[in-house]
Amino acid sequence: MLLCFVGEELRLPVSSKDYMSKLVEYGIMKLCASATVKETNQTWIEEDDFQVIMPSVDIKVAIHLNNVT
Repeated sequence: MLLCFVGEELRLPVSSKDYMSKLVEYGIMKLCASATVKETNQTWIEEDDFQVIMPSVDIKVAIHLNNVT
């Protein structure tokens, strides 16, 4: 159980090694969060979808042909 107070921000760092193998086509990821207020038993639930943008890769190949006949 995580304890937060009014106005407090909660961060959960995630490393790419934790999710890279689980990404589906186009790098779509879904984030779901929920919280319950113990005193009132009220629950908040939110979800969001977003795309993980992969870095572009440029590959250059140099071919040197020497004395080709």
